[in-house]
Amino acid sequence: MKKLLIALGMLCAPATANAAPVYLECLLSGGGDSAPLKWEITINEAEGRVDYSHPQHSDSVRAVFTANEVKFSSLVIDRTNLTITRSITIGSSPPIVSKGQCKLVERKNKAF
Repeated sequence: MKKLLIALGMLCAPATANAAPVYLECLLSGGGDSAPLKWEITINEAEGRVDYSHPQHSDSVRAVFTANEVKFSSLVIDRTNLTITRSITIGSSPPIVSKGQCKLVERKNKAF
């Protein structure tokens, strides 16, 4: 009986419970003629969060994880090809869409 309970517990445990965070560096078009912005993004699926920073802002937010995408704020990262898309809608205007590309990076060692 004890083995059965352990086996059931293992089957019911979320698969992401031990998933390590994923670190990305992304270049996302700034719109118009402006240079792309460099985004540093940490995806922590086990906690359901994404931390991000770019030259103008940083934040830690809840995210929605699907088999093919990670969605947070106004951003979507495609998990299959690492493209990033930002869609901003102001009022009734059509959305402003920016696209870019991410790459996997190693976690930076911290001094403290």
